[in-house]
Amino acid sequence: MDDILKGAFDLHIHCSPDIVSRSVDDLDMAEDAVKNGMSGFVIKNHYAPTAGRAALVRKLYPGLNAVGSVTLDSAVGGINPMAVETMARMGGKVVWFPTFDSYLQLDYAMEHTPQFIEMQMKLTRAGMHHPAIRVLDEDGRVRKEVRLVLDVIADYDLLLATGHISHEEAYELMKAAREQHVRRMLLSHVDCLSTRYTVEEQKVFLDLGAVIEHSFLYTAEKAVHWDVICNEIRCAGTDRVVFSTDFGQSRWDSPAEGMRCCIQKLLESGFSEGEVRAMTAKTPRALIE
Repeated sequence: MDDILKGAFDLHIHCSPDIVSRSVDDLDMAEDAVKNGMSGFVIKNHYAPTAGRAALVRKLYPGLNAVGSVTLDSAVGGINPMAVETMARMGGKVVWFPTFDSYLQLDYAMEHTPQFIEMQMKLTRAGMHHPAIRVLDEDGRVRKEVRLVLDVIADYDLLLATGHISHEEAYELMKAAREQHVRRMLLSHVDCLSTRYTVEEQKVFLDLGAVIEHSFLYTAEKAVHWDVICNEIRCAGTDRVVFSTDFGQSRWDSPAEGMRCCIQKLLESGFSEGEVRAMTAKTPRALIE
């Protein structure tokens, strides 16, 4: 067992089965996690709910907390309360707001995501083109169906994650979530170039009660300078930050290896072992337990 990963919990990984090649499937990831003493992980998929997959992993690996989620993109009907209710009843715990189908991300996805382009073109030729998904209406108010989703999140005490929506949408969403008694909120991968949040913007969401997610993927891809990330962590406080990997891409190592590299880099940057454990184990687990 690799002690550096003992107890680590990765809130954000991508596994097969998926519509693209992944570095691991659910069982590969589970085996890696158990071998290295990780406590669990959340399976994210842009196109399909993962609660059923996570339940089977937990049955095969009883000591491992594999957690299912749903992403509110078009494949599940977009902002769909029934999709969230169904996921929750199957034991899933994380709701990602739109990613590739969000209006902020759709143009980027059409340019940089070949499998997404192919699906969109096929459906468009069949007369089934769908618009980008928006959290707010034309007057800037939270849409009715979003509020219904927030009700379900609150009912089951799920984790709300912002996904790839715009800053304005994320702010109004979290304000509405607080009004509707949602307790767990995650500002997703603040280092992603398409959803980048400055330290000043992060503070606004911290005031709303959110936890800040840094994803090691964007460190690996050098999207933001590491020193900038370290400063943002110290400004937020290590008790209000989680580090996930967002790994699973076939061009990178396995998520477990990504988490190992993440922990090593944080320790080398002067964070204490306790601070690193908080960001990679304690706080992530608390968000879904």
